[in-house]
Amino acid sequence: MIRRRTMSMGILAALAIGLQWWVLLQEQDQAHKTPLPDPRSDYTLTQFDLLVMNQSGEASFHITAPYLEKNPLDQSLSIMKPNILLYNQQSTEWTIQSESGWISEAGDLLRLDGVVNMVSGSEDDPVKIDGTDFVVIPDSKLVTSTEAVVMTRPMGLYQGVGFSADIRNNILEILSEVTARYEPE
Repeated sequence: MIRRRTMSMGILAALAIGLQWWVLLQEQDQAHKTPLPDPRSDYTLTQFDLLVMNQSGEASFHITAPYLEKNPLDQSLSIMKPNILLYNQQSTEWTIQSESGWISEAGDLLRLDGVVNMVSGSEDDPVKIDGTDFVVIPDSKLVTSTEAVVMTRPMGLYQGVGFSADIRNNILEILSEVTARYEPE
């Protein structure tokens, strides 16, 4: 009786191992049959200058950079070392620089990766914001980050975690862990 049970368990174990091996072979065969997408981009640009318009036909933002690459799968753009001028008809323009960036197919979302520097064009109250990994929504003139930021103004230095800027209404917020140093002139 024990011998039968041991032999049955051995046969079941061998069948299970064989079934796993067969499934693994099927998956490998399927992987070879599925064509991989071409990893090459549709096109690349070097030393380019790009002006993006909004739905109303107004200039939304302007980018210059040494390299751009279009992704054929999702039609997005990857950019190295972008220098962005974010236009704002209501108030001052902002210049934003980063190590790399990504633009959605519709041009309605920019992701700026690595170190990011943002400077207002205002001569009356210049603002400089340094941080990492910013998201820009050009049509709404919104800029956000969940990372640490440092904001420098003529009268002080502000640091914290998380950042939100409504460029259109000139509202700048550091969201948490805020410290400030007031420096009178």
